[in-house]
This record gives sequence, structure tokens and C-alpha cells, in this order.
Amino acid sequence: QTKWKTKWDIKSKKSYYYHSETQEVTWVKPKQFARWERATLAEEKRLLRAEHEQKLKEQRERDTEEKRRRDRSVVDKLLRKPPPTQEELDKKAQMEREKRLRPRDPN
Repeated sequence: QTKWKTKWDIKSKKSYYYHSETQEVTWVKPKQFARWERATLAEEKRLLRAEHEQKLKEQRERDTEEKRRRDRSVVDKLLRKPPPTQEELDKKAQMEREKRLRPRDPN
């Protein structure tokens, strides 16, 4: 952190710099303030980049999970047989009755 602070001059409509310990005032940006400002901006950029990367990662995870859900749904539909129709049930029952009534082959 720096002891230099930015202030606004209403009359000139310009920023000036004020040192909180020495009470020094200057219109020219002090090197110490400039270094601090660059470091602060670099840190903000790093944090924003990290936040952006985290959001991208979370979005990829959501997309992957959504794709898995869709894929499972498609597989489930392909594997799932539709329920038999009444006609199919009747035909199966008829075949079972005929099978029971049919004489067994002695051989």
C-alpha cells in the first residue's frame, strides 16, 4: 500500500497527489504511486482473469452434466420398450392356452 492518495481539484478539474505522512502535494504522479497503481491494476487483472476462468470452468461442468443428462435420456429411450398393446397381450395369452392344451410329444 502507498501513502500517496489521489485528490480532485475542482477549480482545475485535474487530479493531484497528496502524501498522507509528509503532507507533500504534487500535480505530477509520484513514482511510488505509479508503481503501486501498476501493481494494483496487475492484481485486479489477475483476479478478474481467475474469476473468468472459474466461471468458464463452471460453465463447462454444467454443459458436460447437461450433455450427460441428454445422452442418458436418449439411451433410456432407446433401451426402453414400449408397453405391449392389448392385441399383443391377447395373442400371447392365446399362445399360452394353446401350449397347455397341446398334447405332449412322447419322444
